[in-house]
Amino acid sequence: MRCGSMILNIRIRAALAATLSAACHSAYADSVEQLSPITVTATRTPVAEPDAWASTTVLNRADIERAQATDLAELLRDVTGVDIARNGGPGQVTSVFLRGGESNHTLVLIDGVRVNPATAGGAAVQNLSPELIERIEIVKGPRATLYGSDAIAGVINIITRTPQRSGVGASLRAGALDTREASGYASLAGDTSGINLQAQSTHSDGLPPCSFGGPDRGYDRNSLTLGARGSAIGIDFDARIYHTEGNVEYVDYCDADFGNNPLDQDFRNQVVQVGASARPLSGWTSQLSLSRMVDDIEQQQQNYLGAYDFVRTERPSLDWHNVVELGSMQRFSGGLMLARESVDALSYGIRIEEDRDLWSAYLQDEISLGAQHVLLAASYADHDAFGSEITWNAEYRWDISAQTQVQASAGTGFRAPDATDRFGFGGNPDLDPEQATNFELALHQLIGTAQSLRLSLFQSDVDDLIAVVFDPAAPADDPSFGFHAVNIDRYRNRGAEIDYALNLDSVSLRVGGIWQKPEDRSTGEALLRRAERSAHADLVLPLGPHEIGLQLLAVGDRPDVDASSGNDVSRGGYALLNLNGRLQFSSAWSVLARIENALDKDYQTAAGFNQPGTGAYLTLRYSN
Repeated sequence: MRCGSMILNIRIRAALAATLSAACHSAYADSVEQLSPITVTATRTPVAEPDAWASTTVLNRADIERAQATDLAELLRDVTGVDIARNGGPGQVTSVFLRGGESNHTLVLIDGVRVNPATAGGAAVQNLSPELIERIEIVKGPRATLYGSDAIAGVINIITRTPQRSGVGASLRAGALDTREASGYASLAGDTSGINLQAQSTHSDGLPPCSFGGPDRGYDRNSLTLGARGSAIGIDFDARIYHTEGNVEYVDYCDADFGNNPLDQDFRNQVVQVGASARPLSGWTSQLSLSRMVDDIEQQQQNYLGAYDFVRTERPSLDWHNVVELGSMQRFSGGLMLARESVDALSYGIRIEEDRDLWSAYLQDEISLGAQHVLLAASYADHDAFGSEITWNAEYRWDISAQTQVQASAGTGFRAPDATDRFGFGGNPDLDPEQATNFELALHQLIGTAQSLRLSLFQSDVDDLIAVVFDPAAPADDPSFGFHAVNIDRYRNRGAEIDYALNLDSVSLRVGGIWQKPEDRSTGEALLRRAERSAHADLVLPLGPHEIGLQLLAVGDRPDVDASSGNDVSRGGYALLNLNGRLQFSSAWSVLARIENALDKDYQTAAGFNQPGTGAYLTLRYSN
């Protein structure tokens, strides 16, 4: 059974942004508010992107449609500081490494609800359809104070589409790997109420996952979102359902003589959420959200013991979030989160059944004194499996002028041992949480009214990292054959990021790059599957109502372990060129085209696993 890579191991409603006043506003913010999107993930309060305290990247709906991506991972790979490793083609296990962190050190939210499973690996980003996404906010650095466990390297918040006007739309897409997609939406919206439904279906024949060949392994996915909102007696209500299910084919392991056997598994990911927001007193906004998340995988072939493996996480939770405006210079927020995680799994004869309760309380204060801004936040988390954790963030921002801003920040985070760490193969129920500390300095510079530049310097340290080690003194009857999980490793990543943006009527350009050195502090060795250097560029040229664009991604060398031989290897760097375009025939009808890997580069993001060559895709879209 595949639950994640074996080698590497808030929702804040949009209505809140409209109801909160723009306190803590600065001259710098005044100069960019017309150019910058409002973000909510970094502080759970609405701020313009340049004022978001943490390094934040926002992908809006126009960016998502232009990319014509198959899944979330394809969207994230062009974000500065993100490394993607995929074990083959569409639907295969995909790992996201944010600023050199482990793949399970990034918290993924759907409309503010955490979707990371309580077992091995990170969130199933390969199953998230871009057609259902309105906006993505990528926040770098620890945010455990506001979100709890897993938010060590950062947070990725996916906000699903919620049309603000009545309308219908549909699209059809076809292309390489015998890809076929269909999607549609319908919405009925008024000033204070509305309902919307969106659905999407994907099929791909895939490709052989292993680099030496083998059978194609396909992928099928069906997804939908359903949303409703309304108001009564001074309270705003809403409800959302996100659901995706399907089947992915893969191989047991990449060995030409003894492996490469075809397998498949069914998957289901679901988030159900209801919420209410009110203003009990002037300046106080209170929001209550109840949610339930399900992550379910069922193997379709028997294991060597004759049983069918499965893994299931359920997480009902309550989130109470409050924001209080204390005049024009201070904004205070705080809240309480409660959750119960239930895991039921069977993997190669090891059964895991665990229920664990967790809760956390947090406080945050945002203070503005002219050009000086300070954020202080702290939280207390109680976990019945390992005890309690206290985390904090301290951040300072100085608006030197209407064009120049500098920031300094420090913060801590943690990752609680998951059920696989504690009770899976080699599990250890006495594990401690992994601990993280992060420091960052940043400069944000506006150049005129159409250009911006951001430079960040950062250092991240993680201690008590969980690793599986071999104990030669283990007894002969040890069910894990001497392999056990322990808190032994530690790593550090130091680096610099740069992002440049140009937005004119005639051209849009985004360029970014990172230099980093993620390394194991115990051995001095570089961390697997993370490049020290990478860069990207995204150019869009309007041609009347039409547009053409290109994306260039360059990734440096990365250490890895080959999936076939098991040997340590160094994967060479690669450069990918993607081309896209849109023909806008009317206000409602358009045709989009994309050429992926236009130079037909032979590359791998995970050693021993194939990636697609040149492929063309065509989309017909209607939106009214």
